[in-house]
Amino acid sequence: MAVLALVASAHAGPRTSELPRRQRMTSAVTPAAVRASFAPLAARGWRAAWDGEVVLALWGGTVAAPGASADAAIAERAARAFLAAHLELFAPGASLRDFQLVANRLDGDVRSIGFAQTWRGVPVHGGQIGFVFGRDRLFAVSSGAWPHVDASPCVSRAKQREVMRVGAGYQLVDVIDDGDAASYVGRDGRVIAR
Repeated sequence: MAVLALVASAHAGPRTSELPRRQRMTSAVTPAAVRASFAPLAARGWRAAWDGEVVLALWGGTVAAPGASADAAIAERAARAFLAAHLELFAPGASLRDFQLVANRLDGDVRSIGFAQTWRGVPVHGGQIGFVFGRDRLFAVSSGAWPHVDASPCVSRAKQREVMRVGAGYQLVDVIDDGDAASYVGRDGRVIAR
């Protein structure tokens, strides 16, 4: 899960300790609704941790990506191709263009690629996915991407906006940064989080 930390640090925003955290119900059992979609990966040795019907992490299998360890562009293309092929397992309802590159880093023999999730060009709070390559093979994927993002509109008063999970849905919020902390303001003008 170190990739998530890499992606989060590369997509730095206001630092707060009071933001709502994603509640995850992690399971190693493949949900019935996605067994057919996951079957080709499982057949190649991949195992997964699940949050409902969404993959949180993949490991155990590999995908050949010749040159990916040394070449950032090759690694990015390989990560995008894998994401495109399996997007319904990570972020159903999203498109490939909803993921923006935020990290492409080589540490020794390991290359990490990170993408931040957006919705209509607006950052999705906490939405991210990371890919790890070694010896020219993709060998791990870690995801905090959100499924079925469709945010409620708000009247924007700020230069920065994000999509945030609020209750059972999503809401477009204004991010008001006063230098020390940030406030996340909902469509009704109330502060959702600081």
